Amino acid sequence: MAKARTKKRRAGRIGKVKLKTHAYAKFKPTNISDAKVRAKWDPRKSPAANMASMGLRPRPNEDGGSTAAGVRRRGLPVDPLVAPSGVGLGGLGKAGSAEGKGAVSNPVELFDVPESDVIPAKTKALRMLPVSVEDQEYLAKCMGKHGTDYGKMFRDTKVNNMQHTEGKLKKMCARFLLLTPDQLRVEVPEKVQHLMVRP
Repeated sequence: MAKARTKKRRAGRIGKVKLKTHAYAKFKPTNISDAKVRAKWDPRKSPAANMASMGLRPRPNEDGGSTAAGVRRRGLPVDPLVAPSGVGLGGLGKAGSAEGKGAVSNPVELFDVPESDVIPAKTKALRMLPVSVEDQEYLAKCMGKHGTDYGKMFRDTKVNNMQHTEGKLKKMCARFLLLTPDQLRVEVPEKVQHLMVRP
């Protein structure tokens, strides 16, 4: 009997879990690295409302119908940049009024889209030779056999021994066709000579 009483008395000493009482969620403000967006960001609005006011789509991955429905549900302004065309403004209340319609009065230009193919490269080698000599030889061999049929090029594992995908081959060939004569290190195949961009 004494043995059982001793065991019960000592049972709770090992393995007691002490719960923290101060593990409350702390408010973490939105960390925005871009200065232009940070200047326009209103912390009192939701991220979707802030993006809509800057002319950006709050949910770009959703299809047009669900985006418009989401905007309508939350009472945000339905704008041509945010919602697809043909969406009526009925039932929006104040957001659908004239003020809501012109919500994107000051869109933010986040970056300059280059007008040409000239993309600023990080290294001098990439600026001088956008497509390496090895890639030029590889693409010349692929295009010499298949021209611009990227599906056949992708399936031909003898010529496309690196097994690049159809999309990757298309991008690489498009870059190759934009090379200037001083950047070319191989002879351009006859099948694609008419596609080469002449300066």
